[in-house]
Amino acid sequence: MTRQKIEYWVIPPEADAEFVANMEEVLETYTKPYDSTRPVLCMDEQPVQLVKEA
Repeated sequence: MTRQKIEYWVIPPEADAEFVANMEEVLETYTKPYDSTRPVLCMDEQPVQLVKEA
């Protein structure tokens, strides 16, 4: 059995406050009530297109 090395992403100390402020703004988006006139789109970090319905 091969073990995969897992790399964890950490917030650099010098960017901590700015990162947290931006992350809070993103998270606020997900807590807003649904509005059909302004849908929220989620973008994945991987350039993969899913074409088959589940």
